[in-house]
Amino acid sequence: MKKFPEAFSLEDNQRVILEFEKLLEQRGLKIPINSPLEKASLTILEMIEVRKDKTVHNQTIDCRESWRQAFSLADVARKTLNAQQHPDFDKLLLHLKLLLEPGDFSQFSASSISASAKDKETNNKIFELFAGVILFQICSNLRFDHPHSSKGDNPDVIGEFKTKKWAFACKTSHTENPKTFLERVREGVAQIEKEKVDRGIVVINLKNLIPHNEIWSARQDDQTGAWEYAAYLNRDAPVTLIRALFRNFEQDVYALVGSRQAFVNEFSGKKAIPLVLMFYCTVAGFTPKIGIVVPMVIKQMTGIGLPFEHLDLEAREIVDLFNDHLHDRTM
Repeated sequence: MKKFPEAFSLEDNQRVILEFEKLLEQRGLKIPINSPLEKASLTILEMIEVRKDKTVHNQTIDCRESWRQAFSLADVARKTLNAQQHPDFDKLLLHLKLLLEPGDFSQFSASSISASAKDKETNNKIFELFAGVILFQICSNLRFDHPHSSKGDNPDVIGEFKTKKWAFACKTSHTENPKTFLERVREGVAQIEKEKVDRGIVVINLKNLIPHNEIWSARQDDQTGAWEYAAYLNRDAPVTLIRALFRNFEQDVYALVGSRQAFVNEFSGKKAIPLVLMFYCTVAGFTPKIGIVVPMVIKQMTGIGLPFEHLDLEAREIVDLFNDHLHDRTM
């Protein structure tokens, strides 16, 4: 029987980042000072120390983005540790090496508007890494598109699931324009079609469409300069808000092509299954007790296209497994 995803503690997030750093060092990858990994570890450590009254939190700084960064890297670290025994693990080392460079690697927050094209591309590659460490739990004989020399015309991950070879085209949408989303989908379908595989799935990260600071609002006191963070009493409340946002986006995409069926027809005769997986995640405040605000990861995967129940059995199985491992569910 499957367990629901765990609500990981700060201590567990700190532990997996430290173990992840050791894993990288064992592979000859030294963690630079002030790297994103070091900053994430220090951010979570500070949260633990503040909770234990061992240090004083600087209330004049809005910490929401640094918390999103830290929890995102902890999530990647946890999934990577789960994948380290896979025979193909070392094939992902070039992607893991990206985490040692300066940059914004968060998959739980939007890319900065001022980010350069190179920084956005690196962030996109981290999403490929994120999908890759999930697929280690599902597929065998995995191979990955090169993170530096890729021409952008190949699927990002290829692996075997049971008796067939599957390709996964991982994309990130950087605008709310449904036309741009449709372009990314068509790119993914074309990449899968030209590859020598049996089937494929387009996976799109829509983190840039989430109004992260609205989902987790905060205000700075005019007199003291202290930041106060809003919090939800119910864990499902922010999930409901984000689902509504993406249902509206889904309808905009269908309207652009004419109908849901017209979107499904984009996959007619193609190797890609007629369901695009859409990933979105953020962090929000939660109040387990009155007067206490704790960060809460909100992670969701949904689909656009053919209803899930209308997919063939093999496609449903691989989508289900992807969703389970995305949410850290176990048997």
